[in-house]
Amino acid sequence: MQSSETLSTQEKIKAAAREVFIKKGYAAAKTRHIADVAGINLALLNYYFRSKEKLFHIIIMETLAELFDTFEAIIKNPETSIPDKVRLMVTAYLDTLVVQPDIPLFIINEVNRNPKLVIQDLKINERIQSEHFIQQWSVFAAKNGIPTQHFIHILVNTVSMTVFPFLAKPVLSEVFGIKDRDFVDFVIQRKQFIPTWFDVIVQSYKQKPL
Repeated sequence: MQSSETLSTQEKIKAAAREVFIKKGYAAAKTRHIADVAGINLALLNYYFRSKEKLFHIIIMETLAELFDTFEAIIKNPETSIPDKVRLMVTAYLDTLVVQPDIPLFIINEVNRNPKLVIQDLKINERIQSEHFIQQWSVFAAKNGIPTQHFIHILVNTVSMTVFPFLAKPVLSEVFGIKDRDFVDFVIQRKQFIPTWFDVIVQSYKQKPL
């Protein structure tokens, strides 16, 4: 059994590594910098985690797991409707990204560098397969005249509308003058805007099937 001191040191290293990796990415991050941020010497970091690659794998897996745990819990909840699930997912992710705005770019860069992280290591296919959700979406889509194959379009659009402002924050700041405090307000407004967009899209299928 690990001592509390050992666990504390490991958590301190992981917290520092998360900060450095998210800011700099895998390629630019240096273990010496991580050790400095953690307030320890490099030898101690290597003792606990052996290599930058091993430490990075732990950090990105934990970061992705946190995001997919949220997604999985929402879609598998039998008590909520499809519109409720959209609202809950948008709110949960916006709340997370307001606090950790560098996560989207970090994940996109690193998953593109190693796509098997998502597909194989995190077992994403297994995690998001939910008979309840598939059945619920099928009923919802049929009721509203949404073609089955349009599910991926609606999902991608919803996720993109949630994540893109964080990727485009520097552009929004320069072009539209949206500074830090204004940006937070902008993100909070999207908690209502994105679910409303979803409702409008659903209504458009009823009025004129695509």
